[in-house]
Amino acid sequence: MAQSADNLLLIKPLAFGFDPKSADTNTFQQNISNQEPLEAALKEHKALQNLLSANNINYSVIESPKECLDGIFPNNWVITYEDKTMDLGSMYNPNRRLERSRENIDHLKQLYRLQDDYSLYEQTNNFLEGTGSLVLDRINKIAYMCLSPRSSYKVAKDWSKNRGYELITFEASLNKKSVYHTNVLMFIGSGIACIASNLIKDNKTVISGLEKHHKIIELSEEEIKNFCGNSLEVRDKDNNLILLMSSRAYKNYANKNIKELHSHYSKILHCNLNNIENIGGGSLRCMILELF
Repeated sequence: MAQSADNLLLIKPLAFGFDPKSADTNTFQQNISNQEPLEAALKEHKALQNLLSANNINYSVIESPKECLDGIFPNNWVITYEDKTMDLGSMYNPNRRLERSRENIDHLKQLYRLQDDYSLYEQTNNFLEGTGSLVLDRINKIAYMCLSPRSSYKVAKDWSKNRGYELITFEASLNKKSVYHTNVLMFIGSGIACIASNLIKDNKTVISGLEKHHKIIELSEEEIKNFCGNSLEVRDKDNNLILLMSSRAYKNYANKNIKELHSHYSKILHCNLNNIENIGGGSLRCMILELF
């Protein structure tokens, strides 16, 4: 069992822009003037591909349906597992449900068997948006989830029962709103866990769960606002542990935190994702589907 994947999937967007329905719950999105948002996003997407290629990291690219303004963020509609099964997520935004296209599901079915389809919960307005909602400690089978309009306890409870994970839920707020996705608040690596526990209403259970297995690195509210929590540990072709993040995140980590992270990883890689972050409201981790 591995915490991090050695193969990644990126989604090349055929559309990109500010989506008001997603912005209802995502305080990171900005409706800023940009005459060519797709062109800007594609440039940044290509820079990420180049970064992965230059650093010996396996990845592949498929396209999003052309109607999907948020299609660049694949980790919300599907999760893959080491037993070569996958689950489909339940999506808050009706437009984002189109991201689960037949073509892209069939592409994944070449490698994975579909075990559970949680999209049925959309009929009752209960949502679970993949590894946006769930931050997984895969080795110890613990799932952490911040409750929000996009992350339903009811669906997560069924998921945890089906997958045999302990589920730890909590409430957290940023800018006077519920944190919409858990993966902007925290990430888990093989030996460390980064989290802004000061944003969590009652953090004792969360901290207790994490500190049993990981060294905890505390993130500030300012670090969260700059997507430091939206980092991702991966493995390269030689099985080295690499930490990926945006350049904005790298520049805004506290000095002591970035030094601590450098002591755990052979490389910390970052690239500029400013347009994707500002308009789409997600950062590097959201752009990557881990292929276990």
